Amino acid sequence: MRAPYDLPDPSSHAPRRVPGAVVLAVAGAAVCVLAACGDSAPGRFGATPVVTDSAGVRLVQNGVMPRWGPEQSWWVEEKLRIGGDEEGPESFFGYVADVAVDAEGRVYVLDQQAQEVRVFAADGSYLRTLGGPGQGPGELGKLPTSVLIRDDEVWVPDWAQGRVNRWDLDGRPLPSVPAPHEPGARSWWQVGGNGGVYTRILSAPGIKGGGGAGEDRLYRLGDDGGLEALLTFAPSAVGKERVEDVGVPAIINAPVWTVLTDGAVAWTDLESAEIRVVGPDGSHARVRSDA
Repeated sequence: MRAPYDLPDPSSHAPRRVPGAVVLAVAGAAVCVLAACGDSAPGRFGATPVVTDSAGVRLVQNGVMPRWGPEQSWWVEEKLRIGGDEEGPESFFGYVADVAVDAEGRVYVLDQQAQEVRVFAADGSYLRTLGGPGQGPGELGKLPTSVLIRDDEVWVPDWAQGRVNRWDLDGRPLPSVPAPHEPGARSWWQVGGNGGVYTRILSAPGIKGGGGAGEDRLYRLGDDGGLEALLTFAPSAVGKERVEDVGVPAIINAPVWTVLTDGAVAWTDLESAEIRVVGPDGSHARVRSDA
């Protein structure tokens, strides 16, 4: 399956498969596991983004032209698709918030609407369901955001209930642990390429009063379970209109971030034409700009 943007024909140059690179995508109600491919040439970005202003908010538009030159092209090959009319009810999802894959190729799909994690074998066959709506042991509150595979365990942080739910890889529940942040703060979690656990925590005061910007930071989980602050993201506006069906505010211009293999963090947001990188200790490393 080709990426949804115009890329050069891969047959026009010699590609190099990137070992272990996996992209997880959601297409409609289907979950796709994709293998990433690319050329090893250094290359550079091509088109320059258009930066406009809308009611005081900078908007960055990358346009429809290819972002990569022919000397550095990327595309994807579909390896597994979960979902479709011919499959059972386990393959129909309400809202997929996150997907993870373990070392055996099992796929863990967090359905935020159903408040559960469905586990599929490497061939796409359904294995089991973890969690379910509720407040009891192993049950998930509203709006879980992340599913992680760490130390042969499955973690689903549940910020609404202030805990991290845990299972072993065979689906047996393990005791939950308290979430390492204040109650009510929203969090998004990720296991970095270096094996460390990172969490973005957003605390937005004044939500019920109709908006306001809160503290938005990225932390690394320490060996003692405590949090080590790495960086503070640019302020994210919080929408004045509450989303009544789920009871949370809309978050505008939320950062997009990922952990690199050496523990550095790369991030950007909708107002920026830059990709900023901080080192493993949180110090500034470099900025990649196309503007």
